[in-house]
Amino acid sequence: MPLVSVIIVAHERTLTLKKAIDSTLQQTYKDIEIIVVANKISGEVRSILNNYQNINFFEIIELPEYVNANIARNKGIAESNGSLIAFLDDDDWWAESKIQKQVKLLAENLKIGLVYTGTRRIFDNKYYEDVLPDIKYSGLIGDNIFETGVTTTSTLLVRKSILKELGSFDEKLFYWQDYDLLIRMSNAYIVAFVPEILMYQSVNTKSRNRMSNNFEKWVIAVDYLYSVKHKKRIENLSNEINKKRLAFYNWDAVNRLDTQHRVFKRIPYFLKWIRYAKAWRWKKAWLFLILGRPIRNLFISKTHMIR
Repeated sequence: MPLVSVIIVAHERTLTLKKAIDSTLQQTYKDIEIIVVANKISGEVRSILNNYQNINFFEIIELPEYVNANIARNKGIAESNGSLIAFLDDDDWWAESKIQKQVKLLAENLKIGLVYTGTRRIFDNKYYEDVLPDIKYSGLIGDNIFETGVTTTSTLLVRKSILKELGSFDEKLFYWQDYDLLIRMSNAYIVAFVPEILMYQSVNTKSRNRMSNNFEKWVIAVDYLYSVKHKKRIENLSNEINKKRLAFYNWDAVNRLDTQHRVFKRIPYFLKWIRYAKAWRWKKAWLFLILGRPIRNLFISKTHMIR
């Protein structure tokens, strides 16, 4: 069976790091090496990692200065020995069968370059939303990839040979690295998925220090992605796909501004989302804007409260 290299980028999330590592060790697929890229860590994080050092195929790469997560991931890729690479953020964790089910798909079809899974996004440990893969975003996805953020980095299992060919992760990007990777793969490689919730993502919407909540840096990253890196492809998108792209962009902007409680700043993005998503008839959406409630709650059922 192929060796799977799991690359975990660790920074300062002491409460969830152990859970992330343990979920890797508990995988039913056992041909795994774990590479933790310690991204300028404190003594407390180092102490947690030291508890695992006697485990076979467990390596720590310690970086003295903080770098963006894509630089850290690429350092892990460079040190990896596996022919398949998986990624796990230090505040996410996996179901036990995740890697086994993904490897099975890759073994059955050598033309598949990447396999992702469904995700449970847990917000502030209070409620959650399940995101299952859509058949539309499998195979040779093509321009459909621009319509939405298909998945997140912690669900991915990808052939190392493809990462090398594509140049791994773009180190200029602080955000949407998974989206960018899939865009680059979309016309050349088959993408598949396991239609199950196999990755659990912890989302802290309240911390201003959390990188994903930094709206200004997100705007810069997306502008580079759309206006520079993939400009030519975007200029040739069909009108329908481009409207979906713009709806996705504005929806993400509104949700990121929700985390910062910047209600007034989100209004223009909300109005553009309403326009491109053709959602002007959604009375509930307008109510959420007026009340300043998180727009994402529109799609999260009350039955998804954590009890």
